[in-house]
Amino acid sequence: LNVLNVVAYVANALIVYGIGLAGLIEGLPTNQELSEKYQTLITPIGWTFSIWAVIFISQFVFALVQLFSPFSGSVWVINGVGYSYVGVCLAQVGWTFAFSYEVIWLSLVAMLAILFFLLRILYAQYKISVGSSGGSGVSNNTRTLFRDYALLRFPFAIHGGWILVASFLNVSVVLVDLEQSDKVQYYVALVSLVALLVIAAIALSLTKAEYVVPSVFAWALVGIYFELDNPKDLIVNTFEENDIFYVRDGSLIASGIILVSILINLVLGFIKFVRSSKKDSGSSNSKKSREGSDYVRTDEDGVPAV
Repeated sequence: LNVLNVVAYVANALIVYGIGLAGLIEGLPTNQELSEKYQTLITPIGWTFSIWAVIFISQFVFALVQLFSPFSGSVWVINGVGYSYVGVCLAQVGWTFAFSYEVIWLSLVAMLAILFFLLRILYAQYKISVGSSGGSGVSNNTRTLFRDYALLRFPFAIHGGWILVASFLNVSVVLVDLEQSDKVQYYVALVSLVALLVIAAIALSLTKAEYVVPSVFAWALVGIYFELDNPKDLIVNTFEENDIFYVRDGSLIASGIILVSILINLVLGFIKFVRSSKKDSGSSNSKKSREGSDYVRTDEDGVPAV
């Protein structure tokens, strides 16, 4: 499994970079060129796609560390990731070919496959985190939990968040390919914004709130705002000015709501943590005090001293 994860990562990285980004196959357009061709109301501005660098770097680190102890046999890898990461990479390779050859409907199928495998990983790892205890192979040490999250969970949270956004975008790209009316595209764009808000709310309301996925949503929504703040001619010529305005400002408002919700959740979580720490500290001191009061001094013969 560990070696297979490395092979899958390398194959995915080489094909996605070589074909999708660098355009090494003559005659095939790059992802950027195709994004401009299939421009939608929810296509983010170019710099938001730099998130792929974070995704690939974090997954490179994951692929590397999971080869070695103590990570190779970690419950986060064996039970949390399993063979799903191989599925993610295969589906992503499939998406790269489908999109590059402009088989748009097939690219959506591949995108949904990527999403399926990533959600499997996120759900499996979430179940482990909720039921985490020393006996289940998961340390309760805060430092260890943070390390494991950064190395073994974060790469899939950020990837999952971005693929959720990309799935909605891919649906809109299909509508462009099918030459659907501007109103159909507009309403689907609005539904996509609302859906991202709902998913963010669900992620933040979990027993153990997920912050990375909603943060990725906010990043993408800000990117949509900036793209529509100075829209390309294709968008201006296709959509009514009010429709562009509503999606642009709606994406900014949605991003603001998500960021404020994350901040409130973090503050409330910190307050809860502090109160819990004080309560545990008080209980510990009370126990020590009771133990001290039970102590009775005795003389050399073991007779209680008066």
